Amino acid sequence: MPEHSEPRANRSKWIRLFLFLAVATTYLVWRATQPPEPEPFVFVEPGLLRSIPPPGGGRAIELVRSPVPRHLGIYRPGIGFLAQGTPARVGPDTRLELESALAQWAPVGAGVEWVGQEDLGKTPDSILQVDGFDLAWVSSASADEGSLEVSFYAGDSLNGPPADHASPLARFTMDGLPMGGPDGETRAWMMTVDLSGGMEFLLEAPQGRFSWGFAASEEATGPYLLDRGEDHDPRVVAMDPRTSTQLEALGLQVPGAGMALALHTETPGTRRIYPEEGLPSPTLRLVSSPVGPSARAWWRILGARPQAHYFLWVSDGAGDGQMDGLPVLVDTSLLLYDPIAMPEGELALMVPATLSDSVWVQAAEVSLDGSILAVSNGLRHALATAGTGF
Repeated sequence: MPEHSEPRANRSKWIRLFLFLAVATTYLVWRATQPPEPEPFVFVEPGLLRSIPPPGGGRAIELVRSPVPRHLGIYRPGIGFLAQGTPARVGPDTRLELESALAQWAPVGAGVEWVGQEDLGKTPDSILQVDGFDLAWVSSASADEGSLEVSFYAGDSLNGPPADHASPLARFTMDGLPMGGPDGETRAWMMTVDLSGGMEFLLEAPQGRFSWGFAASEEATGPYLLDRGEDHDPRVVAMDPRTSTQLEALGLQVPGAGMALALHTETPGTRRIYPEEGLPSPTLRLVSSPVGPSARAWWRILGARPQAHYFLWVSDGAGDGQMDGLPVLVDTSLLLYDPIAMPEGELALMVPATLSDSVWVQAAEVSLDGSILAVSNGLRHALATAGTGF
Protein backbone atom coordinates (compact mmCIF):
# COMPACT_ATOMS: atom_id res chain seq x y z
CA MET A 1 0.00 0.00 0.00
CA PRO A 2 2.64 2.66 0.82
CA GLU A 3 4.26 2.34 -2.64
CA HIS A 4 1.00 3.46 -4.38
CA SER A 5 0.18 6.57 -2.25
CA GLU A 6 2.38 9.04 -4.18
CA PRO A 7 0.99 8.29 -7.71
CA ARG A 8 -2.58 8.62 -6.39
CA ALA A 9 -1.73 12.06 -4.89
CA ASN A 10 -0.26 13.21 -8.23
CA ARG A 11 -3.37 12.05 -10.10
CA SER A 12 -5.55 14.02 -7.63
CA LYS A 13 -3.63 17.27 -8.29
CA TRP A 14 -3.98 16.88 -12.07
CA ILE A 15 -7.72 16.23 -11.76
CA ARG A 16 -8.21 19.45 -9.69
CA LEU A 17 -6.20 21.46 -12.22
CA PHE A 18 -8.22 20.02 -15.12
CA LEU A 19 -11.53 20.91 -13.41
CA PHE A 20 -10.35 24.48 -12.69
CA LEU A 21 -9.28 25.03 -16.31
CA ALA A 22 -12.58 23.62 -17.56
CA VAL A 23 -14.62 25.95 -15.36
CA ALA A 24 -12.48 29.00 -16.30
CA THR A 25 -12.76 28.19 -20.02
CA THR A 26 -16.52 27.84 -19.75
CA TYR A 27 -16.81 31.24 -17.98
CA LEU A 28 -14.61 33.03 -20.52
CA VAL A 29 -16.62 31.62 -23.43
CA TRP A 30 -19.87 32.69 -21.75
CA ARG A 31 -18.50 36.17 -20.95
CA ALA A 32 -17.34 36.73 -24.52
CA THR A 33 -20.85 36.08 -25.85
CA GLN A 34 -22.50 38.66 -23.57
CA PRO A 35 -23.29 42.24 -24.79
CA PRO A 36 -20.92 44.88 -23.39
CA GLU A 37 -22.05 46.66 -20.22
CA PRO A 38 -22.84 50.34 -20.66
CA GLU A 39 -20.26 52.78 -19.28
CA PRO A 40 -21.28 54.63 -16.10
CA PHE A 41 -22.75 58.04 -16.86
CA VAL A 42 -20.69 59.95 -14.33
CA PHE A 43 -17.83 57.75 -13.19
CA VAL A 44 -15.24 56.16 -15.46
CA GLU A 45 -13.54 54.64 -12.42
CA PRO A 46 -14.03 55.25 -8.69
CA GLY A 47 -13.00 58.79 -7.83
CA LEU A 48 -12.41 59.91 -11.46
CA LEU A 49 -15.22 62.15 -12.72
CA ARG A 50 -16.24 62.12 -16.34
CA SER A 51 -17.03 65.30 -18.27
CA ILE A 52 -20.51 66.36 -19.36
CA PRO A 53 -21.52 68.24 -22.51
CA PRO A 54 -20.82 72.00 -22.55
CA PRO A 55 -23.74 74.42 -22.11
CA GLY A 56 -25.60 75.54 -25.18
CA GLY A 57 -23.63 78.18 -27.00
CA GLY A 58 -20.69 77.76 -24.63
CA ARG A 59 -17.72 75.52 -23.94
CA ALA A 60 -16.62 73.04 -21.32
CA ILE A 61 -13.83 73.97 -18.93
CA GLU A 62 -11.08 71.44 -18.36
CA LEU A 63 -10.64 70.89 -14.64
CA VAL A 64 -7.28 70.47 -12.90
CA ARG A 65 -6.39 68.39 -9.85
CA SER A 66 -5.93 70.46 -6.71
CA PRO A 67 -4.09 70.00 -3.41
CA VAL A 68 -6.01 70.30 -0.14
CA PRO A 69 -6.59 73.99 0.75
CA ARG A 70 -4.71 75.37 3.75
CA HIS A 71 -6.79 77.60 6.06
CA LEU A 72 -5.09 80.98 6.50
CA GLY A 73 -7.31 82.35 9.27
CA ILE A 74 -9.64 85.36 9.48
CA TYR A 75 -9.45 88.18 6.95
CA ARG A 76 -11.09 91.62 7.12
CA PRO A 77 -11.36 93.61 3.87
CA GLY A 78 -9.30 96.78 4.09
CA ILE A 79 -7.29 95.43 7.02
CA GLY A 80 -5.91 92.03 6.07
CA PHE A 81 -5.41 88.89 8.10
CA LEU A 82 -6.09 89.22 11.81
CA ALA A 83 -3.75 87.90 14.48
CA GLN A 84 -3.86 84.17 15.06
CA GLY A 85 -6.38 83.31 17.75
CA THR A 86 -8.65 86.28 17.00
CA PRO A 87 -12.25 85.02 17.34
CA ALA A 88 -14.45 85.25 14.28
CA ARG A 89 -17.43 87.58 14.69
CA VAL A 90 -19.50 86.00 11.95
CA GLY A 91 -23.09 84.80 12.22
CA PRO A 92 -24.01 81.51 13.86
CA ASP A 93 -25.86 80.09 10.85
CA THR A 94 -23.76 78.71 7.99
CA ARG A 95 -25.15 78.28 4.50
CA LEU A 96 -23.39 76.40 1.69
CA GLU A 97 -20.88 74.50 3.79
CA LEU A 98 -17.39 73.94 2.33
CA GLU A 99 -17.75 70.18 2.10
CA SER A 100 -17.87 67.41 -0.53
CA ALA A 101 -14.68 68.67 -2.18
CA LEU A 102 -13.95 67.58 -5.73
CA ALA A 103 -10.20 68.21 -5.24
CA GLN A 104 -10.28 70.04 -8.58
CA TRP A 105 -10.14 73.64 -9.75
CA ALA A 106 -10.22 75.72 -12.91
CA PRO A 107 -8.18 78.87 -13.78
CA VAL A 108 -10.32 81.94 -14.46
CA GLY A 109 -7.76 84.33 -15.95
CA ALA A 110 -6.99 87.92 -15.01
CA GLY A 111 -9.61 90.50 -15.98
CA VAL A 112 -12.42 87.92 -16.13
CA GLU A 113 -15.16 87.23 -13.58
CA TRP A 114 -16.96 83.92 -13.26
CA VAL A 115 -20.53 84.19 -11.99
CA GLY A 116 -22.28 81.10 -10.68
CA GLN A 117 -25.70 80.51 -9.15
CA GLU A 118 -26.41 79.01 -5.74
CA ASP A 119 -29.63 77.66 -4.26
CA LEU A 120 -30.30 78.14 -0.54
CA GLY A 121 -33.54 76.21 -0.63
CA LYS A 122 -36.47 77.71 1.26
CA THR A 123 -35.21 81.04 2.61
CA PRO A 124 -37.59 83.14 4.74
CA ASP A 125 -38.59 86.27 2.86
CA SER A 126 -35.64 85.62 0.49
CA ILE A 127 -33.39 88.00 2.46
CA LEU A 128 -30.52 87.17 4.81
CA GLN A 129 -27.99 89.29 6.65
CA VAL A 130 -24.51 88.09 5.69
CA ASP A 131 -21.70 89.04 8.05
CA GLY A 132 -19.02 86.72 6.75
CA PHE A 133 -18.14 84.05 4.23
CA ASP A 134 -15.59 81.29 3.69
CA LEU A 135 -13.72 81.22 0.40
CA ALA A 136 -11.30 78.71 -1.14
CA TRP A 137 -9.09 79.30 -4.18
CA VAL A 138 -6.21 77.69 -6.05
CA SER A 139 -3.31 79.26 -7.95
CA SER A 140 -0.17 78.31 -9.83
CA ALA A 141 0.79 81.95 -10.43
CA SER A 142 4.37 82.65 -9.32
CA ALA A 143 3.48 86.13 -8.00
CA ASP A 144 4.34 86.83 -4.37
CA GLU A 145 0.75 87.84 -3.71
CA GLY A 146 -2.42 88.85 -5.50
CA SER A 147 -6.02 89.99 -5.06
CA LEU A 148 -9.42 88.36 -5.27
CA GLU A 149 -12.74 90.09 -5.83
CA VAL A 150 -16.01 88.51 -4.70
CA SER A 151 -19.37 90.00 -5.70
CA PHE A 152 -22.93 89.07 -4.74
CA TYR A 153 -25.98 89.42 -6.99
CA ALA A 154 -29.71 88.85 -6.55
CA GLY A 155 -31.38 86.01 -8.38
CA ASP A 156 -30.65 83.93 -11.45
CA SER A 157 -27.51 83.91 -13.61
CA LEU A 158 -27.89 80.65 -15.54
CA ASN A 159 -29.62 82.22 -18.51
CA GLY A 160 -27.34 85.24 -18.82
CA PRO A 161 -25.53 87.82 -16.72
CA PRO A 162 -27.16 89.01 -13.48
CA ALA A 163 -29.48 91.95 -14.05
CA ASP A 164 -27.73 93.87 -11.26
CA HIS A 165 -24.16 93.10 -12.36
CA ALA A 166 -23.18 96.76 -12.63
CA SER A 167 -24.53 97.46 -9.13
CA PRO A 168 -24.19 94.26 -7.05
CA LEU A 169 -25.64 93.74 -3.60
CA ALA A 170 -22.07 93.75 -2.28
CA ARG A 171 -18.54 93.58 -3.66
CA PHE A 172 -15.37 92.89 -1.66
CA THR A 173 -11.73 93.10 -2.75
CA MET A 174 -9.21 91.07 -0.76
CA ASP A 175 -5.60 92.18 -1.27
CA GLY A 176 -2.31 90.66 -0.18
CA LEU A 177 -3.37 87.03 -0.65
CA PRO A 178 -0.95 84.16 -1.36
CA MET A 179 -0.97 82.67 -4.84
CA GLY A 180 1.11 79.80 -6.22
CA GLY A 181 4.67 78.73 -5.46
CA PRO A 182 7.78 80.63 -6.67
CA ASP A 183 8.27 78.16 -9.51
CA GLY A 184 4.60 77.99 -10.46
CA GLU A 185 3.69 75.19 -8.07
CA THR A 186 -0.05 74.79 -7.55
CA ARG A 187 -1.19 75.80 -4.08
CA ALA A 188 -4.67 75.93 -2.54
CA TRP A 189 -5.87 78.30 0.16
CA MET A 190 -8.94 78.98 2.28
CA MET A 191 -9.97 81.80 4.63
CA THR A 192 -12.87 83.20 6.61
CA VAL A 193 -13.82 86.74 5.58
CA ASP A 194 -15.20 88.70 8.55
CA LEU A 195 -17.63 91.50 7.54
CA SER A 196 -18.84 92.38 11.05
CA GLY A 197 -18.75 95.94 12.29
CA GLY A 198 -20.22 97.74 9.29
CA MET A 199 -19.55 95.66 6.16
CA GLU A 200 -22.51 93.30 6.61
CA PHE A 201 -25.01 93.25 3.76
CA LEU A 202 -28.48 91.93 3.00
CA LEU A 203 -28.46 89.08 0.52
CA GLU A 204 -31.53 88.99 -1.70
CA ALA A 205 -32.29 85.46 -2.84
CA PRO A 206 -35.58 85.34 -4.78
CA GLN A 207 -36.96 81.79 -4.68
CA GLY A 208 -33.94 80.97 -2.54
CA ARG A 209 -31.43 81.63 -5.34
CA PHE A 210 -28.60 84.13 -5.63
CA SER A 211 -25.48 84.53 -7.76
CA TRP A 212 -21.91 85.39 -6.89
CA GLY A 213 -18.80 86.25 -8.83
CA PHE A 214 -15.13 85.28 -8.50
CA ALA A 215 -12.34 87.34 -10.10
CA ALA A 216 -8.56 87.26 -9.61
CA SER A 217 -5.77 89.72 -10.33
CA GLU A 218 -3.40 86.97 -11.47
CA GLU A 219 -3.47 84.46 -14.28
CA ALA A 220 -3.56 80.74 -13.44
CA THR A 221 -5.83 81.43 -10.46
CA GLY A 222 -9.36 80.22 -9.90
CA PRO A 223 -11.94 78.83 -7.48
CA TYR A 224 -11.62 75.55 -5.64
CA LEU A 225 -14.57 73.36 -6.65
CA LEU A 226 -17.14 71.52 -4.55
CA ASP A 227 -19.80 68.93 -5.31
CA ARG A 228 -23.07 70.77 -4.63
CA GLY A 229 -25.19 67.73 -5.45
CA GLU A 230 -27.00 66.47 -8.50
CA ASP A 231 -29.54 69.31 -8.46
CA HIS A 232 -26.85 71.99 -8.75
CA ASP A 233 -26.25 73.33 -12.27
CA PRO A 234 -22.48 73.33 -13.04
CA ARG A 235 -22.66 76.31 -15.38
CA VAL A 236 -20.97 79.67 -14.87
CA VAL A 237 -21.06 82.88 -16.89
CA ALA A 238 -17.76 84.52 -17.82
CA MET A 239 -18.11 88.31 -17.49
CA ASP A 240 -16.03 91.38 -18.29
CA PRO A 241 -16.28 93.15 -14.90
CA ARG A 242 -15.35 96.52 -16.41
CA THR A 243 -18.24 96.64 -18.87
CA SER A 244 -20.70 94.15 -17.26
CA THR A 245 -20.91 92.28 -20.56
CA GLN A 246 -21.05 88.52 -20.95
CA LEU A 247 -18.03 86.93 -22.61
CA GLU A 248 -19.23 83.33 -22.82
CA ALA A 249 -21.11 80.54 -21.05
CA LEU A 250 -19.00 77.81 -19.46
CA GLY A 251 -19.59 74.34 -18.09
CA LEU A 252 -17.50 72.95 -15.23
CA GLN A 253 -17.69 69.45 -16.75
CA VAL A 254 -18.72 67.68 -13.56
CA PRO A 255 -22.41 67.29 -12.63
CA GLY A 256 -23.07 69.33 -9.49
CA ALA A 257 -19.74 71.18 -9.55
CA GLY A 258 -19.77 74.64 -7.97
CA MET A 259 -17.32 77.31 -6.85
CA ALA A 260 -16.36 77.00 -3.18
CA LEU A 261 -18.24 79.45 -0.96
CA ALA A 262 -19.90 79.28 2.47
CA LEU A 263 -22.04 82.05 3.95
CA HIS A 264 -22.28 83.06 7.60
CA THR A 265 -25.70 84.54 8.30
CA GLU A 266 -27.93 85.54 11.17
CA THR A 267 -31.07 83.86 12.44
CA PRO A 268 -34.01 84.87 10.20
CA GLY A 269 -35.51 88.15 11.41
CA THR A 270 -32.30 89.15 13.24
CA ARG A 271 -29.43 91.48 12.36
CA ARG A 272 -26.14 91.54 14.24
CA ILE A 273 -24.77 94.94 15.26
CA TYR A 274 -21.18 95.94 16.04
CA PRO A 275 -19.68 99.33 16.89
CA GLU A 276 -17.97 101.42 14.25
CA GLU A 277 -14.28 100.91 13.54
CA GLY A 278 -12.09 102.58 16.12
CA LEU A 279 -14.32 101.81 19.09
CA PRO A 280 -13.53 98.99 21.52
CA SER A 281 -14.61 95.65 20.12
CA PRO A 282 -17.16 93.57 22.06
CA THR A 283 -15.59 90.49 23.59
CA LEU A 284 -18.83 88.58 24.26
CA ARG A 285 -20.70 86.85 21.44
CA LEU A 286 -24.49 86.94 21.70
CA VAL A 287 -26.70 84.66 19.59
CA SER A 288 -30.42 83.95 19.67
CA SER A 289 -33.26 81.85 18.36
CA PRO A 290 -35.85 83.42 16.02
CA VAL A 291 -37.78 86.03 18.02
CA GLY A 292 -41.48 86.67 17.48
CA PRO A 293 -44.42 88.00 19.52
CA SER A 294 -46.27 85.51 21.73
CA ALA A 295 -43.54 82.92 21.13
CA ARG A 296 -40.79 81.46 23.25
CA ALA A 297 -37.26 82.66 22.45
CA TRP A 298 -33.76 82.27 23.85
CA TRP A 299 -30.52 84.25 23.96
CA ARG A 300 -27.11 82.78 24.72
CA ILE A 301 -23.60 84.11 25.28
CA LEU A 302 -21.21 81.70 23.59
CA GLY A 303 -18.40 80.62 25.87
CA ALA A 304 -19.98 82.16 28.99
CA ARG A 305 -18.21 81.52 32.28
CA PRO A 306 -20.43 79.87 34.94
CA GLN A 307 -19.13 82.09 37.74
CA ALA A 308 -19.61 85.37 35.83
CA HIS A 309 -22.64 87.68 36.15
CA TYR A 310 -24.43 88.61 32.92
CA PHE A 311 -27.56 90.56 32.02
CA LEU A 312 -29.46 91.49 28.86
CA TRP A 313 -30.56 94.99 27.85
CA VAL A 314 -33.82 95.11 25.84
CA SER A 315 -34.48 98.47 24.21
CA ASP A 316 -36.84 100.17 21.82
CA GLY A 317 -33.97 101.73 19.87
CA ALA A 318 -30.34 101.46 18.79
CA GLY A 319 -27.55 103.23 20.63
CA ASP A 320 -24.03 104.47 19.99
CA GLY A 321 -22.84 105.45 23.45
CA GLN A 322 -20.31 104.06 25.90
CA MET A 323 -20.42 102.84 29.47
CA ASP A 324 -17.30 102.21 31.53
CA GLY A 325 -15.33 102.71 28.30
CA LEU A 326 -17.21 99.97 26.42
CA PRO A 327 -19.63 100.44 23.48
CA VAL A 328 -23.34 100.35 24.25
CA LEU A 329 -25.30 99.43 21.12
CA VAL A 330 -28.83 99.89 22.54
CA ASP A 331 -30.51 103.10 23.67
CA THR A 332 -30.48 102.79 27.46
CA SER A 333 -32.98 105.66 27.74
CA LEU A 334 -35.55 103.50 25.92
CA LEU A 335 -35.13 100.26 27.89
CA LEU A 336 -38.34 98.24 27.92
CA TYR A 337 -37.36 96.40 31.11
CA ASP A 338 -34.77 96.59 33.84
CA PRO A 339 -31.64 94.62 32.85
CA ILE A 340 -32.62 90.92 32.79
CA ALA A 341 -30.26 88.48 34.50
CA MET A 342 -28.72 85.75 32.31
CA PRO A 343 -27.60 82.93 34.64
CA GLU A 344 -24.60 81.20 33.09
CA GLY A 345 -25.07 83.43 30.05
CA GLU A 346 -28.47 82.09 29.03
CA LEU A 347 -32.00 83.47 29.00
CA ALA A 348 -35.28 81.97 27.74
CA LEU A 349 -38.66 83.66 27.96
CA MET A 350 -42.01 84.17 26.28
CA VAL A 351 -41.94 87.29 24.09
CA PRO A 352 -44.89 89.56 24.91
CA ALA A 353 -47.36 90.28 22.14
CA THR A 354 -47.32 93.99 23.02
CA LEU A 355 -43.73 94.76 21.97
CA SER A 356 -43.09 97.16 19.09
CA ASP A 357 -42.10 96.06 15.61
CA SER A 358 -38.38 95.95 16.42
CA VAL A 359 -36.29 95.62 19.57
CA TRP A 360 -32.56 95.91 20.14
CA VAL A 361 -30.76 93.72 22.68
CA GLN A 362 -27.22 93.52 24.04
CA ALA A 363 -25.63 91.46 26.79
CA ALA A 364 -23.07 92.62 29.33
CA GLU A 365 -20.93 91.13 32.08
CA VAL A 366 -20.92 93.06 35.36
CA SER A 367 -18.84 93.00 38.52
CA LEU A 368 -20.32 92.72 42.00
CA ASP A 369 -20.26 96.52 42.34
CA GLY A 370 -22.19 96.94 39.06
CA SER A 371 -19.30 98.01 36.82
CA ILE A 372 -19.45 96.86 33.20
CA LEU A 373 -16.60 94.40 32.55
CA ALA A 374 -17.49 93.26 29.01
CA VAL A 375 -20.23 93.69 26.41
CA SER A 376 -21.52 91.66 23.50
CA ASN A 377 -22.49 92.48 19.98
CA GLY A 378 -25.99 93.87 19.60
CA LEU A 379 -28.93 92.13 17.95
CA ARG A 380 -31.90 93.78 16.27
CA HIS A 381 -35.03 91.63 16.15
CA ALA A 382 -37.79 92.58 13.70
CA LEU A 383 -40.74 91.19 15.66
CA ALA A 384 -43.41 91.89 13.06
CA THR A 385 -41.54 89.75 10.56
CA ALA A 386 -39.65 87.38 12.85
CA GLY A 387 -39.38 83.96 11.29
CA THR A 388 -39.95 85.45 7.84
CA GLY A 389 -36.90 87.71 7.53
CA PHE A 390 -36.69 91.48 7.10
